[in-house]
Amino acid sequence: MLDPFDPRSREMEIQMNLPGFSEPVSLIGSPMKFSRTKVDYRLPPPRVGEHTEQVLTEYGILLQNVMSVLLALGKLSFLYMS
Repeated sequence: MLDPFDPRSREMEIQMNLPGFSEPVSLIGSPMKFSRTKVDYRLPPPRVGEHTEQVLTEYGILLQNVMSVLLALGKLSFLYMS
């Protein structure tokens, strides 16, 4: 029996070549299905933290300030700041 919440049963599983992986990676695709328009997966999903600095900058927050606060609170075990 097909599980309606299983991405494979809804044909949502996709394979994509990602930087840093030698084999294609299994990912979850779009849940929307259109009769005439197919989803084109051209770009890989962002990596964790890939856009953090850009988003913080847009809100006027300096990444170095955030890192300093996290270090002071003991939430970082290491700190590299250029």
